[in-house]
Amino acid sequence: MRPSMLSIALLAVVVNPGDLFVSDCAGGPARITHVDRKTGKQTVVSNGAISTAAGGEDALRDPSGLALDAQGNLLVADGGSVGIGPGGPSFSPGSIVRIDPASGRQTTVSSNPISQAAGGAQLFSALPDLDVASDGTIYAIVSGVSPGAVVGVNPSTGAQTLASDDATSTGQGGDAGLSAPSGIAITGSQAYVSTLAGVVRVDLQTGVQKIVSTNAISQAAGGEQDFTGPTGITLESAGSALVTD
Repeated sequence: MRPSMLSIALLAVVVNPGDLFVSDCAGGPARITHVDRKTGKQTVVSNGAISTAAGGEDALRDPSGLALDAQGNLLVADGGSVGIGPGGPSFSPGSIVRIDPASGRQTTVSSNPISQAAGGAQLFSALPDLDVASDGTIYAIVSGVSPGAVVGVNPSTGAQTLASDDATSTGQGGDAGLSAPSGIAITGSQAYVSTLAGVVRVDLQTGVQKIVSTNAISQAAGGEQDFTGPTGITLESAGSALVTD
């Protein structure tokens, strides 16, 4: 592992009071960087070279959202990649990558081909973020399609299952709120998703959505109208959502 300069840091996850992991893909190979919050020291814990030297894959292309599983591994939403071929630009759907923070070894947990081989759906497009439920199921935000979706992923097989999209929700009397989703945070059986317009609560058991905050909702409640393009989201222990915009 070697020290590095952060360029464009995308998303971060706090592991414990002294540690921070940041996804980064500009100014060099796609990588995950550890930041010591006490000293500010940056150390690359995983990139293609580190992973292959540890017997892993070179799986990161456009890393964004980060989460931790119960075993202490990092899970990365690798957003997808754009290539230029004879027919012009082409897009490769994203994947979920598991990283051992001690060795930097990367393993692809789920992609459309892996899910298909496991008998699951092929639902991935661009993947901006993910989180892990208490039962270990990974939930990823799928963007780059209209509307967006929340997709459940079996962490053992990589099989993908649709948890919610607008059609699923409205078919049960819920809201249609997943317009350009960008972030997800899970508590219990509920996911809170940041979208182009605000924040949506998703019941992960039924797929029903409830739009809980937009500028209009905030104004009606006597609050500010501050959303212009929400991105990341996290939940406080008291139950409030914190949204970057």
